[in-house]
Amino acid sequence: MGTSPKFIDGALAYRLAQMMDPDLDPEKQMLPWINPAFSEIIADNKCAFLDKSGTRQYGVMEELGRAWREARHIEKTVVDGKSIWVVTPK
Repeated sequence: MGTSPKFIDGALAYRLAQMMDPDLDPEKQMLPWINPAFSEIIADNKCAFLDKSGTRQYGVMEELGRAWREARHIEKTVVDGKSIWVVTPK
């Protein structure tokens, strides 16, 4: 299980894979200011978890990494499409 971009629709995944820059963070390429073409393609697709019946479920997980990073004054920034982790002064 993961929270990074996951695609069930094979045709959509193939189309986006053709547009990806392998030197950049794949997740960041989904941001409109990094790759505007992606935003147009995925505009109608929403992230959701599906249960066994296919019903969309929301709020089923919690991001613990952000609280851990904040407690340690670690900030994630994006520079030229790549994630950079920086420890900030307390």
